[in-house]
Amino acid sequence: MNRYLGTIAFIFAAIIVLINVSVGADKSTFVVSGKQVVDGWVASTEDKVSLTDKIIRCDGNAWETYYKGLVRFDLGAIKASKYGTVKRAILQLTITEANNPKLIPTVISALSTPWNNKVTFSSPDGKNKWPLREGYPSVDYSAMPNCTYKQVITAPGTIDVDVTSLVDRWLYQDLPNNGFLISTGGPVFGKPDLSTWKLAIASSESGSNGPKLIIEMNGTPPVAGSAQKNALRYYPSAFMAPVRSPYIFYWDFGTAPSYPGSVTNAIGGGQPEAQQAGRLTLGWFYGPQDPYIKDEQGFIDYYVNAAKSGTFGVMVDEWQKAEAGQPPLEPANPFGITGSIKGILAAKKVNPAFYIAVAWRGEDNIEGATRYGEPDLLMIEAYSHVEKIFPREWGTNGNMGSPEHRIDIARKLGMIDKTIPWLGMILSKENYHPGEPLTASELERQIVELRRYAPEMPGIAFYANGDPELADAADRLAYKHFVEPAPSLVILEPGYQQAINTPHQIVSVKALPKNNRTILKYRWFVDNRLEAETTAPEYIWDVRGESAGLHILTVHAVDSGYNRSAAQIPVFVRSN
Repeated sequence: MNRYLGTIAFIFAAIIVLINVSVGADKSTFVVSGKQVVDGWVASTEDKVSLTDKIIRCDGNAWETYYKGLVRFDLGAIKASKYGTVKRAILQLTITEANNPKLIPTVISALSTPWNNKVTFSSPDGKNKWPLREGYPSVDYSAMPNCTYKQVITAPGTIDVDVTSLVDRWLYQDLPNNGFLISTGGPVFGKPDLSTWKLAIASSESGSNGPKLIIEMNGTPPVAGSAQKNALRYYPSAFMAPVRSPYIFYWDFGTAPSYPGSVTNAIGGGQPEAQQAGRLTLGWFYGPQDPYIKDEQGFIDYYVNAAKSGTFGVMVDEWQKAEAGQPPLEPANPFGITGSIKGILAAKKVNPAFYIAVAWRGEDNIEGATRYGEPDLLMIEAYSHVEKIFPREWGTNGNMGSPEHRIDIARKLGMIDKTIPWLGMILSKENYHPGEPLTASELERQIVELRRYAPEMPGIAFYANGDPELADAADRLAYKHFVEPAPSLVILEPGYQQAINTPHQIVSVKALPKNNRTILKYRWFVDNRLEAETTAPEYIWDVRGESAGLHILTVHAVDSGYNRSAAQIPVFVRSN
């Protein structure tokens, strides 16, 4: 059960001649401008129209006439199949007159309806009507809501608008290029009072001040199957954490909560039934203190063989030494640290999707791996209440050291977003030290404090399960303090199970954060691969690098409090 769940900015344009300016072996810039621009205006009264005026008139006159601008570009000279991406597309416009005392926004939208030189306010081609709503046609009803830019224009001057997403749709996604509508004040019928303003934009007839569309193409097209080589990171499965769920909720030792709605999604010990339930299962793995390995190469082989074994991943138990100045918990293997660091890096090279978590007590000697962004997860041992067979000093209530200090080290290593605290132990009351049981209220206090201190941490871990009631309470607390505050998230496009047969596909989402938070970033996955992180709610997916067949798209939204949501849909890629 998955509970987690841009407007494209552009401005007006013109059908234009293309001038190719090469700026590199695999990168070209096209400046689209010139005499073959098609632009003009239509008036709301008497079907007045001009496609030859030196300005694109967008005025509004109360009780009289309102003007709408139309502009279209010819992109036929760009051979998009030669390139990898539209790196950037900028629409440059010259505002020649602007008087807008009521600060009414001007909306510039891509049009869904084709039009020609017989266009009027009521018809796109002199024969048919613009789209209708409630029986009334309007050119405004042809505006595409997901391809819209809005701006309050108050003064003359040049404006630049990023239209990269729209140009990509035109060149790679089979969106018909019907140009733009420039509309201030919304749909008009008759002679209403929608206020009065002045807005004029230099047209293609005005010469060098006319609209320019500057398109920078980049790279070469990928071949089918090559996408797997270029991801930012790989994970065991699209159907497991941390892809399907943006958090890691890990249980180690004992039986994890399994009530309906449990958020537990990662299990230690490689339990087959947990794996079948879609939980990430991590096998126990001897750490750098392994006394049986006699040299550095032995450690490297140990990790590499695990990565080749076909399992999803391992939990390394545990790193070599305690914090600076403290002795190791076990006799040190002189090859353990360097061998394990090289082993982790070698294992990820052999199998990038192999998930490696490390039980960690704040040792900075793991830096040889963290400088490369490895391992996948550091789990801070932060048990406050330990089983009575262990010394009290082994817990954070003893001399184990505060979890905050270890969190500080993780942050210094650049690993805070790959670090989670490991709380517990979750035991029946008789197994704690006398008079020192861990309670649900104390566990909640710890979670609240750790979320406050380091909200970037992507989850939480619990150790042992000797008390099913306390275990279920711990699981519900994870939901309350991680999942419940997260934004709602839905994938807007492509559609669920959509068949994709264009070179590119825009993946767009809608995220609604809670409690006045904002969205900090989005993370974009194809199958088990992290492809990109952006601040915008859309991502252009180059489908040419994918194999034909079923693929899983997943998006994470992370808000300003580091609450995370995920949304996931299947799509089908047709043969390129």
